[in-house]
Amino acid sequence: MLHLTVTDSSLDITLTGSVCLLARRRRLQLPRDRIHRAFVLGRSFAQTACPRPPCPGWSTRWSRVGVFGLGEAAQLWCAGRRPVVLGLYLRGEPFHRIVCEVDDPINRAAEINRWLRHRIVM
Repeated sequence: MLHLTVTDSSLDITLTGSVCLLARRRRLQLPRDRIHRAFVLGRSFAQTACPRPPCPGWSTRWSRVGVFGLGEAAQLWCAGRRPVVLGLYLRGEPFHRIVCEVDDPINRAAEINRWLRHRIVM
């Protein structure tokens, strides 16, 4: 699992459980200029645009957890059965995209995009 926190200068992501082990880190701190945009994605659409090789990660019919792809194409996934996920598109490394389940992906994406545009704390 992961937890997102918006601060005035960054988006902090705390990783737990298997995602923490597979991503080899407990925390990501993404500065505002590193984040391109947040999107609400259908899970099947997001999976289609994901590199196939898990590096390290695992994918089943019902979940996708860990890192997929290498280098600039690497994506961090934390998604289970929900049909709609939050996609964070990034600039630079270590990840090009983060795909995760959150309680309300529509409102979380709107909150992050407002923060990116207006430079206010949410």
